[in-house]
Amino acid sequence: MNRLSFGILEFGNRHSDQSSMHTILDVLDFAELAEQKGFSRFWLTEHHVYNPLIGWASPRMLLPLILQQTERIHVGTAGVLMNFHSPYQVALDFRLLANLFPGRCDLGFANGRPSPNIGQQMRCEQFSRYPDDFEFRVNRVARLFGEEESVLRKEQTIIPPAFGSTPDLYALGSSFRRNEWAVNNQMHMVKSTFHTLDSMDFDEYDVIARYRDEFARKHGYTPHAVIALAGSCVPDETTRKQVDEQMKKINYGRPIVNSIVATPDEFQERVWAIAKRYGVSEFVLREVGQHSDQQQESIGLISKSFGLLASQPAQRITV
Repeated sequence: MNRLSFGILEFGNRHSDQSSMHTILDVLDFAELAEQKGFSRFWLTEHHVYNPLIGWASPRMLLPLILQQTERIHVGTAGVLMNFHSPYQVALDFRLLANLFPGRCDLGFANGRPSPNIGQQMRCEQFSRYPDDFEFRVNRVARLFGEEESVLRKEQTIIPPAFGSTPDLYALGSSFRRNEWAVNNQMHMVKSTFHTLDSMDFDEYDVIARYRDEFARKHGYTPHAVIALAGSCVPDETTRKQVDEQMKKINYGRPIVNSIVATPDEFQERVWAIAKRYGVSEFVLREVGQHSDQQQESIGLISKSFGLLASQPAQRITV
């Protein structure tokens, strides 16, 4: 039986009896545990929210700390809000990080927008006056990495260390339908299932297969197609009810859409159904448990259920 691989998508949400610094320390410990349990990735989100308990808005300064205290797990952002950042600065930071920790640095791009107040401070201009140039800015980062000789010659621009390692690039969205853009920029793709209620309605098996084929023809290797899930694996029904109630508290009284909060057998059944439906074998989990011990228990149950500590690498499923 082929295996699935799992990563963590860390939002920094913790119970309200903790301070923001407690949250950061918990997340650092959580990254180490995720590696010990056989998880493949640990991604931190960029979110600019009005909440004094959140440990970070931009996680970039945390990445080298997590990379330094782990050995194998891939670490990165999911994702950088590129409408609000300089492509040149992003390329500088992640090129350096990718060379300090070669083969372990991921750079994801997201087209989210903070409040107008924060957006104006990030770009030092009137929020309403600038266009959505997300795609242009992502294209620029991809060019700085992928066309380095041309950029050096034509623009006298260097992203040091010159001609060194580059991070793996990931395009984040609610579908795989921007696959042509991802192929052209040599980006892996991540589909979030918890941002919109209808994100699970798209029939994208053929889209993903075509994306893989076109990417492989152009770049010579098969890209990652990843599903981002929200949920928690719980030991019993009592804990499931507790996690469901906690989840509503962080989501304005409503459950996070399409979330999977279930005991191991049901959790495994529902995840495998998604894997077969889309033809994917990679997932990243937004853990919705609000206590550190709940989150730790959840990833332990997932690790055991899916055999994440098995020595052989994960393979794509056959459908």
